[in-house]
Amino acid sequence: EASVRGLTLHGGTEVEVRVRPAPADAGIVFVRRDLPGEPKVPADAAHVVPGEHRTVLRGEGGATVETVEHLLACATGLGVDNLLVELSGSELPGLDGSAADYVALLDRAGIVDLAVPRRTLSIDAPLDVSWEPADKWFAVSPRPAPAGGAGLRVAYTYAAAGQAQPRPVHRLAAR
Repeated sequence: EASVRGLTLHGGTEVEVRVRPAPADAGIVFVRRDLPGEPKVPADAAHVVPGEHRTVLRGEGGATVETVEHLLACATGLGVDNLLVELSGSELPGLDGSAADYVALLDRAGIVDLAVPRRTLSIDAPLDVSWEPADKWFAVSPRPAPAGGAGLRVAYTYAAAGQAQPRPVHRLAAR
């Protein structure tokens, strides 16, 4: 178990995030500790609702969790697919804006291999996804990972943002 505190990107409030192990096949589940009954919000496609410039999940009793992208990307990159994420607010903190603090959080909590086969998704052909308005889209293509780590390339369509360069955020050991 490990925790981190920081300011939320959109709301500017301080929030604590505590991660705890979850049993096999539980998935990643957010727990809103700040709300009565501590409602659970599963991190899966069935719980995604519209959000402005962020991913929003809605769970028990209408409870929402926002700006989950960095933590979920880190969990996926590190092979963590069963996790309880307790929050003291509705939005995860932005921290330094990268994945580094969330990788460190998961490393401090410890990663344990469970004795149950993992369910995985493999991309074996290019996939394009778009929705209305048509300026929002993403593409996924099969490609070998960079040697010794994971990389990311983001290309924005507006000139002010420019183009981010790929950079390894964590070196993964073979399991």
